[in-house]
Amino acid sequence: MSILSWAVLATVVISLVSLTGALFLAFKQEFLSKLVFYLVAISAGTMIGGAFLHLIPEAVESIGEGKSDNAFYAVVFGFILFFLLERVLHWHHCHKYGGDCPVHTFTYMNLIGDGFHNFIDGVVIAAAFS
Repeated sequence: MSILSWAVLATVVISLVSLTGALFLAFKQEFLSKLVFYLVAISAGTMIGGAFLHLIPEAVESIGEGKSDNAFYAVVFGFILFFLLERVLHWHHCHKYGGDCPVHTFTYMNLIGDGFHNFIDGVVIAAAFS
């Protein structure tokens, strides 16, 4: 197989894995509403644990002695930045299932962010195979 074929195959496999979230749409709405709470908790705990147990200590180590405060300032600045970003965009969600719930700014922000993420994934896959 050529390098291009391997790259396309890897992209298809990664795309299929990321579509597994659509399988949750087959569940009943009441079960899904209970399940989402736990899935969000697991994903938030995983991301926070990964940051605080792996990424931040590695950043502190790579910065060097005496300048490690900069890593912690960056973390605090990141929390404040995302808090303000949520406040500016007026993020909220609806609990009306089957009711009239307008599309919120979070929906557009999620779609745009996912588009950038998928583009970067494609670039990384192409770079890895080239």
